[in-house]
Amino acid sequence: MLDVNDLSPGMFIKLNGEIFQILEASHSHFAQRSGVMQTKLKNVKTGSVTNYSFASRGADKIEEIEIDKKPITFIFGNRGQYTFAFKDGKRFILKEGQLEAQKDFLKPQSELTALIAEGEILKIELPIKMDFKVIEAPPAFKGNTAGAATKMVTIETDTKIQTPIFIKEGDVVRVNTQTREYVERVN
Repeated sequence: MLDVNDLSPGMFIKLNGEIFQILEASHSHFAQRSGVMQTKLKNVKTGSVTNYSFASRGADKIEEIEIDKKPITFIFGNRGQYTFAFKDGKRFILKEGQLEAQKDFLKPQSELTALIAEGEILKIELPIKMDFKVIEAPPAFKGNTAGAATKMVTIETDTKIQTPIFIKEGDVVRVNTQTREYVERVN
């Protein structure tokens, strides 16, 4: 059991029989009253986000969920369903709503990590940086380059990202999957 003051973003907890991920946690004090831990929680199954306040002093003990991390491989996506495989070959399917924005960076044979609790897949983690081939890039034009000149390109997963103006079709670029930003061109 966790104390309220131990809560931090990224943790998984069980509350009222449901599993939540803590998105935000901040401690607030009020004059002549005990403080509260204000949190923003995301329900792992439904994806809904809710605000919840825990009393700093009192009986609020929270059950932390033990998370297993297992390596998986993305196989393919079709009509909003995405197929993955564990290293032993066992396959499973996640729906589009379970992946959020991560689906924008899934390419076949990508090595990923599955977060599993109580026999249930809670979340898929992408590597922080991944390489993608640019499939569509407008030509670079000389001119308005007083600042950092950038353009929008499309990578092999049909996702658009902002890159420097020198990136062209066929280049391989490294992308930060958390910030969705261009990192560098890969040789």
